[in-house]
Amino acid sequence: MRADSLFRAVRIGVVPLLLAACADRVTGPVRSVPDPGTGRSSELECRVNVRARTLGCSQEGGAGGPRKAILGGQGVNVRLASSNLVYDSATQEMRVDVTVQNLGTGVLGTYHGDQIAGINVFFHRQPTATAGQGSVETANMDGAGSFTDAEQPFFSYAAVLQPNQVSPARTWKFNVPNSVEGFAFSVYVEAPRQGPRPPPVYGIFQQVAPEGGGCGLLVNGDAYCWGYGGQGRLGYGGTRNFTDPVPVTGGHKFKQIASSAHTCGVTTSRDLYCWGRNDHGEVGAPPTVVVEGQFYGNTRHNPEPALVRGGIRWDAVDVGPAFTCGLASDGRAWCWGVNDNGQVGNGTFTSQPEPALVSGDHRFTAITTGAYNACGLKAGGEVWCWGSNRHRALGAPSTQICGQSFTYLCSNVPVKVDTDVAFTAIDAGTTDHVCGLTAQGKAFCWGGNVGYEASPGANTDSILTPIALPTQERFVTIAAAGRETCAVRADGEGFCWGVGNGDPYGTVKAMAPGYAWRELRPGGSRVRCGVTRELGEAYCWGRENLGQLGNGGHHEQSFTTPQQLAPLHVYDEEPQAGFDLKVSGREASSYIDEPLWAGNDEVYSDDDFGLVRFIWSWGDGTTSEGRVARHSYARNGEYPVTLTVIDSSGQRSMKTKNATIWIYEGP
Repeated sequence: MRADSLFRAVRIGVVPLLLAACADRVTGPVRSVPDPGTGRSSELECRVNVRARTLGCSQEGGAGGPRKAILGGQGVNVRLASSNLVYDSATQEMRVDVTVQNLGTGVLGTYHGDQIAGINVFFHRQPTATAGQGSVETANMDGAGSFTDAEQPFFSYAAVLQPNQVSPARTWKFNVPNSVEGFAFSVYVEAPRQGPRPPPVYGIFQQVAPEGGGCGLLVNGDAYCWGYGGQGRLGYGGTRNFTDPVPVTGGHKFKQIASSAHTCGVTTSRDLYCWGRNDHGEVGAPPTVVVEGQFYGNTRHNPEPALVRGGIRWDAVDVGPAFTCGLASDGRAWCWGVNDNGQVGNGTFTSQPEPALVSGDHRFTAITTGAYNACGLKAGGEVWCWGSNRHRALGAPSTQICGQSFTYLCSNVPVKVDTDVAFTAIDAGTTDHVCGLTAQGKAFCWGGNVGYEASPGANTDSILTPIALPTQERFVTIAAAGRETCAVRADGEGFCWGVGNGDPYGTVKAMAPGYAWRELRPGGSRVRCGVTRELGEAYCWGRENLGQLGNGGHHEQSFTTPQQLAPLHVYDEEPQAGFDLKVSGREASSYIDEPLWAGNDEVYSDDDFGLVRFIWSWGDGTTSEGRVARHSYARNGEYPVTLTVIDSSGQRSMKTKNATIWIYEGP
């Protein structure tokens, strides 16, 4: 279920002041809902015959012709009824009583359970004489609100209506000169509706990729992410943290994903999409958001999936912290992003903003990336690696010097791992180690071993060439990250080694006895996630302070037993407005910053399914739009600066801060 199909509230048209429609589940107010037949909001024309004392509304008329009253085809659940229309020619006042009835099964006028929004009938177009001459005005409206681009009067009704309840009548009054024989206007109804939360939905996972949180892939190809959301890492369109799995936007169907500070996924049609941090071109497409930094320069990211440039058909992908490597359908490897260690593998040390062909015209069947290195597996079992050779992560000697301080050995072209072992699977970790499996299920590792993540039995920080893991266990999957490596036995028993598993000597030991795993992956920072073999249930355990376990909690603690992922996040929440304001002379500048921690709403704006507009009111009668804005004032004074944010479903939130402008101009 896509969250953008769940309406929060609707503006509802009226059928001869009798019927109106709204979605059968909405959980908060929005500004407008387009008519699905016309692309416009559903607006209904009302006509009054003063002499005949009649009032009628119709879906016909207006510039657009017929308009649908039922939004989204989800049924009628509001009725408006009129009675007692009276015109007093002496006072030139017309009165009519109007009621609202809730025909739905949920409570109208509330959202999020305990927040009361009330029910309002808006006049979209003001009364205008259609017969005779003169001006008609609404005389007793309860207020004015912004429905489209202007302030429109509205009548308020009962704050809450239970199912089938009819509101007390409200008398609408109009000032109608005797010279007017008829007039017309149009109305909408704002009726927020509290509906039930969707039932718990646990996806059947085929893959998880834990890294500062994680992303999971359902068997139907939908991707969900959770945990730290900074720089758009969760792919839903915003930057807030989530403690439950939130759907990646775009409707893409993936067959494989990989996660780090950015995430990439290969679709079932062999396209490649990436999202998250994009400071070095690692997304493979231009950044869509550039945030002005206060201390360390600008940051760039893509909060929604972006199609990787190049027109290549992809089979597989893996990501490092700031670069990406993919395997094309012809077996050739392409890499892009930061390249200070030669990790792009194209014979240069220049960062690449789009896919660059790895040198050597190699053909691989699998590809994996570490923090600063990458490796490819050939059909015959050979492994070739490129990038940083710190701790001998390349598994072979190299002579080039590279790195930010030019102190590490590296190779900017692939070199063959120095071994006769034939591998069937490989995986590179983020601490310069690589592990692989043979056809018999035997594990071999090489490279960094500071935390015994390559070999608990080797008392050295670096393993020069692949050595066998000191265990009799045989495995069918293997995964490396941080100071830990995990593997799964044929019967589903999971094993991990390295200090990340809690053992100071990194001993190979069974993890989470009683669970049968299809996949078990460490995620760094002593977090690991797995998918069960039979039911495809996803579990995570370890450290939790940013929601990285995905279990719906924010506990600032560690769990030693697997925690099942929370129900998939399918409901829409209200946006949060927040910004920083700086004043220099007569110029005020404002911007939306990255979230600093979960729950901070003072310096950033965000929403669970994406913000689409940022509207600034500068307090001197002027407005502007954009995530970053600047404004110059003509004179000294105290000005309220208000930011209004609007999300993809039309909800809005406002935040106001004062700008004090004072410049001494002399006597």
